[in-house]
Amino acid sequence: MPAWNAKSSEYAKIIIFREPEKSVESIIVAAKHLHNIEISASQAEKVWFSMYSSILRNIKDYSNVTYIHFNDIFTKDGINKIKRVIGTSLDISFPDKCISKSTGTSVLVSKKTKQLYLSLLELSKK
Repeated sequence: MPAWNAKSSEYAKIIIFREPEKSVESIIVAAKHLHNIEISASQAEKVWFSMYSSILRNIKDYSNVTYIHFNDIFTKDGINKIKRVIGTSLDISFPDKCISKSTGTSVLVSKKTKQLYLSLLELSKK
């Protein structure tokens, strides 16, 4: 992030996030199937929390960053938001809802993780 901040005016910054519960499930599955590593839900939650808290802690100018919820990349409004930020057209056939397989129903996350997610949601409304 510090390296990005030094060149921040040279590129668009888009942060795409989704529910931590769904991300935790995805991290567990990916670790197992891609790397044959067993990790717990708690460990996967720490990965999610560390990543997004680091982003928020290190970004110097929040007005120069666009936050988009993962579900929004499948909507016309979400695609239009990305197009406005990057200043070009997009292949709207690319985002495929079938990549979203996690339900998030098997995982509970901590209050601090939920609060961080709510902060990201607020930032995405701007």
